[in-house]
Amino acid sequence: MKQKSVNPIVAAFIILVFGGLIALYLWAYSQYLNMDRFGLAKRISNHQIAFQMGSRIVISDFTGNVDSQLDVKKFNQEFFVGDFAFFSNGDILIALNQTKPTVSEQIAILKRETNESSNHTEKALYRCAYPLGDCKKFTTQLPNLSRSFRLFRDEDDAVYIADTSRHSLLKLDANGDILAKKDGFKFPNDIKLINAELYVADTNHHSLKHLSPKIPEFGSEISKINISLNSKQASQSESNKDGYVWPIAFELIADEWWVMVGNDDLAHARLAIYNRNGNFKRELTLPMDAGPVSMLTLDDSVLLFDLQNYRIYRFDFSGKQLEDFKLITLEEEINSLKKQSYQLNLLQSFCVVLFIAIFLAIFVFALVQHLRLNKITA
Repeated sequence: MKQKSVNPIVAAFIILVFGGLIALYLWAYSQYLNMDRFGLAKRISNHQIAFQMGSRIVISDFTGNVDSQLDVKKFNQEFFVGDFAFFSNGDILIALNQTKPTVSEQIAILKRETNESSNHTEKALYRCAYPLGDCKKFTTQLPNLSRSFRLFRDEDDAVYIADTSRHSLLKLDANGDILAKKDGFKFPNDIKLINAELYVADTNHHSLKHLSPKIPEFGSEISKINISLNSKQASQSESNKDGYVWPIAFELIADEWWVMVGNDDLAHARLAIYNRNGNFKRELTLPMDAGPVSMLTLDDSVLLFDLQNYRIYRFDFSGKQLEDFKLITLEEEINSLKKQSYQLNLLQSFCVVLFIAIFLAIFVFALVQHLRLNKITA
């Protein structure tokens, strides 16, 4: 018996449905990625913190009242790159003249490839009056900064840079002149001076390093803590299995190191606590889907900024979780972003489930038809 051919109209309709579901999923995913989210955060005075929120730098007091905001869109730039720092006079140091990465640059970032570019372009650090935004290039001695980097400014307005993708640390004076440089790191992230001593999260070397801040020996290693959850309770091979071996950020709290430890794709992180000698003590509990990106210390608590869930977790110095830190002025906006994030995630899940359901329905229908034809021909 001759088999029936597929109706071309039905086939076209099925292709259209599948194509529409894929397009809708990609649209929802793109919208989700482009939402404003928390970024890096730091304490900038005895009563203020600053943090990234999408393309903005937001300054808030310790009670969650927003004092001011600066949007890089003011400089015809759609997104924020790298870190920021504030000088003692209130000027802000930020990367400007950034353009959307090319496809090859995006692939290099995803693959964590070393940044080989040594071009000196306008993609640079600028010192801007805050919040007016009058800017001038901070230094002409650095290659372009168009990928991840971290900043720290000391009491003399010297600037420390962890150039993440070039695996180097630098120290610049207040005029932007390079005083010292040290290579040999592997995707360094958070960098801080604590009690006049230099520390860096050497992410891909899985360690928190204590370094010399002095010019002749700048960046020379004094000591280090090997970082992975339960690193002192399991062998390196065992602790690598869960992938949480990538230190991203740290704070020294009451003589303990609080270290934010990322997984393999750095999309999620957990919070581990070590003593000053590097012995693992405990892990603080975060939600399973938490995506903390930065942390800072207030007078009596520690804040963790979660970009996935639009939450700011707060812990006291003993590690007890307190009520979330609320940004009073931005509460309505954040609630709206939470709702939008939930809806976009729900839409993506709906597309996946419907795609699978239709595919299975077609498969079952085709199988039934095939069996029926075989029975008739038999």
